[in-house]
Amino acid sequence: ITDLGLCQPANVKSSQNTQNSNKKIYGVLPYVAPEVLREKKYTQKSDIYGFGIIAYEICTGFPPYYDIAHDDFLAIKISMKICNGLRPKSNYKIPQFIFDIINQCWDADPLKRPNAEELQKLIEEL
Repeated sequence: ITDLGLCQPANVKSSQNTQNSNKKIYGVLPYVAPEVLREKKYTQKSDIYGFGIIAYEICTGFPPYYDIAHDDFLAIKISMKICNGLRPKSNYKIPQFIFDIINQCWDADPLKRPNAEELQKLIEEL
């Protein structure tokens, strides 16, 4: 569905990318975790955030923030709003137990997000 963090410039080798990894943000803005937007280290919990956004998109049929323009001028403004807690609209008919999982995945605090194993267990319990 997406690379969730593997995105990097095509002409940069992985060894070069680790040297410059804190200088640039790569990815599609609505799927990038708030901590990454704040130029903090990209972790597996950042992938969990992206998974939550994808799960929302699958459940609603709408891309995240579809109602907000995504031009270059607004990208910085949207980034700041995401860092301050903006999440996609939640007024769609998503079963509450699924929406609870999505909410856990896109929690602003990466430490409060489930890890991959915990997420797998939550999904298996559906």
